[in-house]
Amino acid sequence: MLVPEPTVRGAWLAAASDFQLDALREPEDADRSDWIADVAQELAAKYSGKSVLLPERIRAIDARIAAAGIPFALPEVAPFDRGAHDTEPYTSRDFLTTAVSAFLGGTGEFSQGDLAVVSRALAPPGAAVPVASMLDYPDGGPQLADINDGRGLTLLPGGDARVELERILTEASIPQLRAAWQAVDDMYRWAVSLCEVVEAELDALAAGEPLPDCLRPAAVVRRDHVRPEPAAAAPGASGAGAVHEGQGEYSDNPSLHGYGREPAAGDAA
Repeated sequence: MLVPEPTVRGAWLAAASDFQLDALREPEDADRSDWIADVAQELAAKYSGKSVLLPERIRAIDARIAAAGIPFALPEVAPFDRGAHDTEPYTSRDFLTTAVSAFLGGTGEFSQGDLAVVSRALAPPGAAVPVASMLDYPDGGPQLADINDGRGLTLLPGGDARVELERILTEASIPQLRAAWQAVDDMYRWAVSLCEVVEAELDALAAGEPLPDCLRPAAVVRRDHVRPEPAAAAPGASGAGAVHEGQGEYSDNPSLHGYGREPAAGDAA
């Protein structure tokens, strides 16, 4: 049975804009930055115990890799990370506050430092994160624009992302919407397959087999692999760090975070 185009398009638009929150009805006489901050705080308080920055399955893989003696701060990489400006633990509530502010206010509501904190939070504990250092210490080093073809933050909307989403979903063809839907599913399946490959490699290592090439420190340093097409099966030589690259910042599918919800230190904050 064919679904009418208005129904399909309406479902996409509803998913992008129907948040069912009174706070998202912007008052006409309110300062927009203050309103965004209020909404971000309200959503962070409401959902910080229901979202994760990274699935617990990924954290478990990190722990197993570290326990196997495979370092995340290799001497070839560590000199490029000057350390974090902010040493406070980054919680799910912090992430939600940043994400909502960026979504409603665009690039004017966050800084390169905010992106640096998120980058470190996505990395394994104790990992060297050169890109975060670039963002934290812009003096004399590569700038954000130097690592994404000169675009800086212009890849992101400058204002309310809901406006841009509505425009895209209104202008996109039905085949484009279908392809987007399929791409989301393909990326999820690809990420899960990477988890399975690395877990199998770690199981073999625990059983006494030699360290596989893709988990050797030199291989992790090189990491010049190209992300496969989403529909392709995961390659055998996945590389430990590649698991992080394939994850979105939130997933509620139990097969990805099958070890339970990631504990967030800020849930009760």
